[in-house]
Amino acid sequence: MQNKSIDTTAKTASNSHHWLRRLWFVIAFLLVFMAVAASFVRALTPFLGQYRPQIQRLVSHLLSQPVKIDKVAAGWRWYEPVLQLKNVVVLSDNHQKPLLRVKEINVGIDLWDSLIEGKFVPGLLIVNGAKLTVHQLSSGKFKVDGINQTDEFRQTDARDMSHLIEWLGTQPEIVLHDFAIYIVMKNGRVIPINHFNVAIYNRGEQHKIRGELSLKQTVPTQLKLIATLNGEPQAWASWQGQIYLEGDNILLPQWLGRKSIADLTVTSGNANVSLWMTWQHQTIQHLQSVIAINHLNLKNPNNQYQQLFHQVSGNFNWELGRNGWVLSADKVSVSSQGEQWLSNALKIELTRKAGLENVHVYLKRLHLGALFAYLKGHLGLSKKLNQWAANGDLANVNFQWHENPQNQAGWDVNAVLKNLSIVNYKSNMGLMGLSGQLELAPRHGRLQLDSK
Repeated sequence: MQNKSIDTTAKTASNSHHWLRRLWFVIAFLLVFMAVAASFVRALTPFLGQYRPQIQRLVSHLLSQPVKIDKVAAGWRWYEPVLQLKNVVVLSDNHQKPLLRVKEINVGIDLWDSLIEGKFVPGLLIVNGAKLTVHQLSSGKFKVDGINQTDEFRQTDARDMSHLIEWLGTQPEIVLHDFAIYIVMKNGRVIPINHFNVAIYNRGEQHKIRGELSLKQTVPTQLKLIATLNGEPQAWASWQGQIYLEGDNILLPQWLGRKSIADLTVTSGNANVSLWMTWQHQTIQHLQSVIAINHLNLKNPNNQYQQLFHQVSGNFNWELGRNGWVLSADKVSVSSQGEQWLSNALKIELTRKAGLENVHVYLKRLHLGALFAYLKGHLGLSKKLNQWAANGDLANVNFQWHENPQNQAGWDVNAVLKNLSIVNYKSNMGLMGLSGQLELAPRHGRLQLDSK
């Protein structure tokens, strides 16, 4: 019995040793094959120079523009051979003026798919070091200098964009590295973009996108994008996944222009923003953000009213629902002209039912001093409100606005008053240390006050 056990152990050890030798043989074969293939590709480099004119004609045909290539070489990236085009210059139609310069273009060759399909199948595409100038035409479309746009190209529509997205979603790897882009708008404004980098990776139904850029200006704006999406390449409209967007030193007047909210225009302010988004059904379903704004100045051009906020920050959450959307915020901090509000909270909910809209706004705290200052300057009520120079807080403010089937809108407000004080003005007596409840509606109201 003991001898039988020893024989079984010996056979097991022998089999393990046998499979181990086979494994080492396979690994050695792969290493030798890769080394031979890499040497073979490198050996092709001198011969590729002979085909440089043919490659130039091919690229010229693809771009519909004369192209000059300084050097053609071959390399190896992991298990994929790469064709390297160095110092590529796109020329004008008369071959005299350089319109576009690219430091290096690497085109990978998918060996496995090329063998199966019996033709050249490109793998990765890496474009390194390029300067582009983009002009906005009077029609609103954009033209890239150095790329000849035919009539067919000018008439691009949503279907062409759809085909482009499908193509981008099927390529294994596309990388644009160290691009400098100058966008000239039709009004003459120039947007300089520096360090533009984009990488797209596709593995079946998994798609990853990474991008970053910098606006070349006195205060550089940095933007970063990371996206992880899932879906069939040919059905990009059904893609879903997560998107992260980050912006540093965003100059608000530069991005908002002359747009105004409640007659207030942003004249200064820079923001740092981080956004986390859920993408589905071609729209944003959920958005979470951390926003910090410094030196925000709001101005009413009609009456020259100004409101300066030294800092505004908070966490914001937006979510799309079946019948509307909800915007909420917490840890909201506002610093304005000596006043500082900490740990405030906000919630705005909009719902639509049977074609009727309902809005609910909740505010954890509202400082009356700042509210009265706004009403005085913005609404021109300084004479009427001077005698009501009030201080204190409105807490748990709830505002309801709703429509009814008779196309009439109704509203109501309720809030808690805390530490209310009214400064004496001329013959009017001042009050201090009041608290109570406030209720307002179009046809009735109630104010209940208690003193300490």
